[in-house]
Amino acid sequence: MKTIGIVSALNSEINSLTGTRLTPMHVYPLTKDIDTILCGMGEDNVRHACELLLNKNVKGLICFGTCAALTENINSGDLILAERILTTNNDRFLSAESWRDSIQKYLNENDIPIHEGDIYSSSSVITSPADKLTLAQQTDAIAVDMESAIVFQFAQKNNIPALSLRVVVDEAHVSIPQPVLDNTDEYGQVNIASLLLTVIRQPRLVMDLVTLGRAFSRAKTSMLWVGKHAEQMFLRL
Repeated sequence: MKTIGIVSALNSEINSLTGTRLTPMHVYPLTKDIDTILCGMGEDNVRHACELLLNKNVKGLICFGTCAALTENINSGDLILAERILTTNNDRFLSAESWRDSIQKYLNENDIPIHEGDIYSSSSVITSPADKLTLAQQTDAIAVDMESAIVFQFAQKNNIPALSLRVVVDEAHVSIPQPVLDNTDEYGQVNIASLLLTVIRQPRLVMDLVTLGRAFSRAKTSMLWVGKHAEQMFLRL
């Protein structure tokens, strides 16, 4: 039986769906009709995860996780349902239109904040408000992530539909402190002890971390909602 495959890079993203920690690169059945996989950041990881899902006979792929907003009208916790995925190579990948429309309808019916527009899929983390503004002006994208392009590229190659559903963490005016990135692994796990040592040396980071923590809390609430409603929402292909 064919299933829907959901690809997530970070533990926090996949845990919101499954309610449990997963072993990376292990296909986990969320329901009898939905398979999930934790892949970690990086193009090779995402591509390998897609291959593993394809081996499980998926009929469609969803790239699910967090993103950064590029425009000021989008708040942390809001959902982005991509119309197109834009890439660093100037490729344009279209979402599966009828599938996307049915999911948007479900979200609207449940009064969930949802934005439709283009997502730019970057090869590196976009951290500063200035860089976000520049990217928005250059691409007209409303959000940026790091995985969607690889998922859509793989889906197109294998002639299966794809969607990208992302939850905003950092808003357009919010900066992610470099020490956070330096102390975070490929699955989004933060080395708390090392980060605290940095904070002791740089107390000014405290407010930035508080802002980011509150933003992530709002995003987590939205991701948990998606996990609770995944079967009703995603099985509309």
